[in-house]
Order: sequence, then structure tokens, then C-alpha cells
Amino acid sequence: MPLVPIHSGLPVLSSASSETPASLSSRTALTPGESLTARVTGRLPTGEYLLSVKDFTLQATSAHPLRMGQALQVRVQSASPFLVFSVADAQPQSLPAAIAEGIRRWLKDPGALTRLLSQREALSALFQACAPSSGLSAKDAQAIMLLMGKLVFSGSTKKDSSFLRDFASRLGMSLEYDLGRLAGGPPSGEAPSAAGSNLKALLLKLSSALERTLQNEAGRGQSEGILLKAFADDLLGAIASRQAVNVAYRQNESGLYLQIPLDSGGVLRQVDIFIAPDAQKDFPEGKFSSCSLAIFLDLDCLGAMAAEASLRDRRLRLVIRCESEQTRQLVAAQTGQLIQSISAAGYTLERLECLTQADLEKRRAEFIRRTVLEASGRVDHFA
Repeated sequence: MPLVPIHSGLPVLSSASSETPASLSSRTALTPGESLTARVTGRLPTGEYLLSVKDFTLQATSAHPLRMGQALQVRVQSASPFLVFSVADAQPQSLPAAIAEGIRRWLKDPGALTRLLSQREALSALFQACAPSSGLSAKDAQAIMLLMGKLVFSGSTKKDSSFLRDFASRLGMSLEYDLGRLAGGPPSGEAPSAAGSNLKALLLKLSSALERTLQNEAGRGQSEGILLKAFADDLLGAIASRQAVNVAYRQNESGLYLQIPLDSGGVLRQVDIFIAPDAQKDFPEGKFSSCSLAIFLDLDCLGAMAAEASLRDRRLRLVIRCESEQTRQLVAAQTGQLIQSISAAGYTLERLECLTQADLEKRRAEFIRRTVLEASGRVDHFA
């Protein structure tokens, strides 16, 4: 799809030539120099965006990444042969605003990712009900189901030694690349993995395909398709919120904050893992040989637990906190096996404590507020 150059150097959006008759008719009312608002309503698998302008929708390319739902103030540069806009606010959203928006969504439902991944069976039923009208291939549908399973720490995935390392890329967060763009800086690291290898890319493809299908079949039975698109959009929103939270944590601690779904007897629980390298320069290089870790989890049978670890050149210090004395005793009884596992992995355990401490959920909330929210001044009052 051609992109018409603008000699002023301003970023531009160029519409496709394959517009609907309604679009062609409506755009005749647009004149060069006219200012208006264009809203991003979707993105196609080809990388093109869907823009809502006045009362019609266009397919368009953009030299800058756009966000779903983003409202753009544009000026009409040309109406023929292609509709070309210059974008007044094409620069990436400022870090404080982008972070605040994502964190607000996350604080409203911090367990959204785990909750949605737990509905894997329901999603499978929707795929079967919608196929083949969903517009998504059976291969892509199977890939979505497979990736959702691989994102849960369970009896099968715990055998995967690269589970934590691959979690962010499988989800589609691409920390070094996408998060840098969200923060408003130049992209760094490798580009995101190709569509089909991460959940976010496949969900974007599914949402765009369903949007076209629902538009083409307006008035017919669409309940399953509507539900499937709503699920895809909700999961995309949860991933986007996780990206925003990671930007804040990286800004403050130069590290990673992962929320890992854990299969606890058929029920998914959430594990919060915070990793902060000793030296900020280590993060861009992916080095965590010297770092601090904080882990929070709440299991049905064991209750709330937390762990704090310090890793220095393969020497480990570990403090485990349990909310109940009974759980502390159970954990303490397994320390021998834990020491053997740590040694087998090539680490030396210099210190191990197992303590009882109340109000671990409060401790977790205070940790998040200190490291994600307050330290950078990104958030005032969200509760």
C-alpha cells in the first residue's frame, strides 16, 4: 500500500485505494486543509489500521505505531488519488500518561490475565461454535489455545526450564522492544516475534477478522462471534495493562514484574514475581547474575506466602515468609530438598530462613505501591 510523502516532513496516514463505495462517497466531503478527528478502531493482520473518520471507516498505513481506541487530530493533505492525513499528535504518548492509563486499568482488575486464561475451555467451545465464520484459520485457533496453556505454570510446563524466560515473549509483551516504544523512547533489543508465535499477535488477528465478519453479517445470528471478539479484546486489554505496569517497574527498578498463572488443583492462582538487577546497566543486556527477587503468592491449601531472595554471583540468600505457622512448618520440613535443588542448579545457598508473618497481602500491596506507583510519581490516587 503506497504511502504518499509529505514534503513538510510531518507523519502521515495514507488510506487504501480499496475502499467501500460508502467510504468513497463520504470522503468526497473532505477537502485538503480540513482538520478532523480520526479514531483507531482496529488493526489488520497485514499491519494496516482501521480508522473511523466521520461516518465511514478506512484502511490506512502509518509510519508511527498507533493504539486501539486512540483518537488522532489530523489534517487532510490530499483527497486524490489517496486520502492522506498529516497527524498533529503522532509522537508517542508521554510516559506518565501512558503509564497512568494502563495502571488504572490494571488496578481495577489486577488478576484479569489469570482470570481470562482460566477460561480456556470456554474459549475452545466458542471457537468450535464460530468456525469457520470467525475468519481465523484452524491453525491459528489451535495456536491460541496452545499458547494459553503454555502461559500457565502447571504439572506439564514446570518441566520447561525456559518457562520464565519465555513467558513475556509468548504473551506478546516483547519487553525490550514494545515497552521501550510504550515509554516513548526508541525501540531497543530485538523486534517482536512473528505473528503466530505470541498470544498478542494472534489475538489482534482474531479481533480484526471477527470485526470484518460481524460487519459483513450484520443482522444475522452473531452471539458466539460477539462473545469471542469480546473475549479477545478483554485479553488484549489485560496484556496491554501488564505492559504499562512493567514500564513503571522498569522505570523505577530497571527490572521485570511478572504475573504468572499457577495451576493449583485445577484452579488458577496468581504468582507475582519482581526481579531487580543490582546494576541498571544489566537490564538492557538481559543480565541478572546479581539481582534481588520478591515473590508473592496465595494458595488455597497453604494460604499467603512470600519469598525474598538475593543473588550475587551464584550465591543465594533466601527468606520465606508464611502467614500461618502450620504452613511455615510444612515449608521448613522441605528445606533439605530445596537446598539440594538449588545446589543441583549450580548455586550456593548462603542463608535460608523460614518465618511466620501476618498481613502478607498488605505487604504485597505496599511493595507494589512503593516500586511501581509512588517511586516514579506516575500515579496519585487510584484506589
